[in-house]
Amino acid sequence: MHINYSGEIETAKEKLSKALGNVPMMVDILREISGSDEVDLLFYDKKDKSFYDKMKGNVISLSYLEGKDDSMLSKAYQFSSAYYCPHTHFDKHYNVSIDNPYKVHITSQIIMPLSIDHEVLGIIRLSKFKYIFEIDMLRKLLELESTLVKIFREDIGRKVEEFNVEFFSVGSEKAFNIIDKIKTELKLLADYTRNPEINKLIANANENIEAIFDYLNPTAYIEQIEQESKKPVIEEEAIDHGKKTYHVLFADDVEMNLRILSAMIKGDKRYKISTAKDGIETLHRIEEAKFENDPVEILFLDHYMPGKLGLEVARSIRDDEAFDDDTPIAIVSITNDPAAIESHKHLYDYHLSKPFDQDRLVEILEDIRSRAQLSQQ
Repeated sequence: MHINYSGEIETAKEKLSKALGNVPMMVDILREISGSDEVDLLFYDKKDKSFYDKMKGNVISLSYLEGKDDSMLSKAYQFSSAYYCPHTHFDKHYNVSIDNPYKVHITSQIIMPLSIDHEVLGIIRLSKFKYIFEIDMLRKLLELESTLVKIFREDIGRKVEEFNVEFFSVGSEKAFNIIDKIKTELKLLADYTRNPEINKLIANANENIEAIFDYLNPTAYIEQIEQESKKPVIEEEAIDHGKKTYHVLFADDVEMNLRILSAMIKGDKRYKISTAKDGIETLHRIEEAKFENDPVEILFLDHYMPGKLGLEVARSIRDDEAFDDDTPIAIVSITNDPAAIESHKHLYDYHLSKPFDQDRLVEILEDIRSRAQLSQQ
């Protein structure tokens, strides 16, 4: 029996057309239309040959999709057609690093590339966490294709850092007012409680609220860190092994995290900073630095990155060290996934939780320097 849902399609087209240019609003509309738990809009940047998620800030290089058969995203891209997977985890092409970078419990996905005259503009990825998509949903999306193409045509070539992202359906001023109210209420709650465990939970809530504020106002946060980093972390006279410069590599697929971490030690001349945005680039940077006789000595490593997971990178480094006489790299995990840390803690030397704390970062670096000095005596 043929189901007539033309009225529903026309309504969806009208809503999407009105929301063009407003990524968060378009994401909400697509979530409502499809019944998805998660909607990702991946914009293609022709210059960098990468797909950018403007909402989440992660990047997927085209090199991970071309000529490969190890992810659902690569299959959809190569065939320029929607990839419908009612049971994601059973798909032989499922790749957690690319198809599920945040390691959520996805049961079903629809991946839909959008292009004009065989030129890719972007990819829409819809995910469900508990149930599966019905085939009718794929048919509806195909009827919306001409409207969905406009989403990417409006913003083609614009990079993440140039995009003024709105994180909420309300204006930024109202969002900040809500945050201020929450902070005030949490303080009041802390004043009323006498239970130390409740106080811990309130303190955690405060940290999360501060993290949201920093994410909404990243420029101010980074400027503040850079101002603080101009002050000497340790007085020069107190550094008995201060002449040694350590090569530090920050590896994270979120550009904002790289900027924050770099800013935290930018003013300390005892560290040379490099960055990498995915697992493969991380290993390449390490090999390149070793070839140039400037080896990476400290690695801050995120877990969920495209190309290779942080776990795969750490394991590869440790395997190489087993057959190499070079000084081991100190690896600092910067994931907040307790399971990833606990089950593979033998691969890591330290852990730095998010949101990043500058005092903790400095403490880790000082401990690494002290250990290195002791091993040389």
